[in-house]
Amino acid sequence: MKYVLLKKRHLTLASASLLISVALIILSATLMSASKSRLLPIYSVDRNDNLVSLTFDAAWSAEDTDDIIRLLKSYDVKATFFCVGTWVEANPDAVKKLHDAGHEIMNHSDKHPHITGISETKFIEDTLSCNERIKAITGIEPTLYRGPYGEYDNKTIAAVEKLGMQYIQWSADTVDWKPENDSKKQIENVMKRLESGGIILMHNGTEHTVETLGGLLEVIKNRGYKIVPVSQLIYKDNYTIDQAGKQCKKMI
Repeated sequence: MKYVLLKKRHLTLASASLLISVALIILSATLMSASKSRLLPIYSVDRNDNLVSLTFDAAWSAEDTDDIIRLLKSYDVKATFFCVGTWVEANPDAVKKLHDAGHEIMNHSDKHPHITGISETKFIEDTLSCNERIKAITGIEPTLYRGPYGEYDNKTIAAVEKLGMQYIQWSADTVDWKPENDSKKQIENVMKRLESGGIILMHNGTEHTVETLGGLLEVIKNRGYKIVPVSQLIYKDNYTIDQAGKQCKKMI
């Protein structure tokens, strides 16, 4: 009788172990499937030529526009400005100055909403509205998009791609929106993350924008990197994006 009970116990433990193994296999398969189906924006680009991009999110004031243009010109640098549509409407002269100076003007939404919380229709309407505002001043339709608050999901990325645009994130952040981060700290934040193919995030209109920009341009130059607009850094087609958000050229 004791042998029968022990045998049943072993069978029960074996069955439980089998069930756990099956459950783990299913969970692993589910996670792999979810990972494969998850869309990502471009955080950085797989390059070995020391090219990087400098980007500004423009949603606040425009008082430092002339200083930004002056500094970028002194280092022969072209940057990419992701502009909110309402900022474009309020500061058309600043947009024109940036465009005339040879910098890229791209889309950062029209009204800076939390885009993952709105419908696809509303999201597309917001995106197109910003495109129209920018094109009315520059004559060029934006081809790049950056989500407000750094937000994205499959819906927004798919919609951006449907519009023939590419979704751009960043790999090195000044974190200049935090008042406690002085210029020195902002430069450190970038340089500890910067590598070839990296995309740097700044904002115009912060307390330290001009000071940080001057110092950052000097350090980047001394480290042997060259700054190009995002449209010159990324691949337009025949690419993949890995799980870290790095854009990689497809091997043909």
